[in-house]
Amino acid sequence: MKSEQNLSIKTSTLGRTIKLALPHGTNPRMIIDASQPPANANGCPQPWQIAPIFPPDIFAVAGYLCKMAGVVGYFDPDPNNGTPGRHHFCLTPEDRRVADKAAEEWRKTPQTSLPQTIVELWNDLIRCWPEPVTPGHHIAAKQTPAPWWKSALTLVMIADLACNRMLKNKHPEFEHSPFEE
Repeated sequence: MKSEQNLSIKTSTLGRTIKLALPHGTNPRMIIDASQPPANANGCPQPWQIAPIFPPDIFAVAGYLCKMAGVVGYFDPDPNNGTPGRHHFCLTPEDRRVADKAAEEWRKTPQTSLPQTIVELWNDLIRCWPEPVTPGHHIAAKQTPAPWWKSALTLVMIADLACNRMLKNKHPEFEHSPFEE
């Protein structure tokens, strides 16, 4: 009979998942600041500490995190449910206004800066860099919803709104765009 091997299972973490989605960092052309430590206190390496500037990158990363964690299964779509429970969370009308405003602002900013809301939401994810992504961990630890779920879903919403209007609706500053033909 074959002897059983002691298998070590690596739990997927936020950090591993973000690095899988963006293997070269969030902004690959960004110069790494040698005066800064190579990783923050949570172990997040410098190339991933700053939020992606390109909306589809945020959508891809935050969407993949939401998929891996099963976040939508814990999301209560009722915006007036002000009392999130142990196994669910909601985005209040105020959360939704902030997301819409951030998306609108993002469409108007140059590709070298980000609205503060996006920076704060990305920092919420980075603070949770070493945390497991799988929902089973959070359920077993009685930590649902996980602290980063709301931030990740909000980033998906903001990036979706920014991309949708960026590529479909005519921008008032331009008469013609290759995306609008």
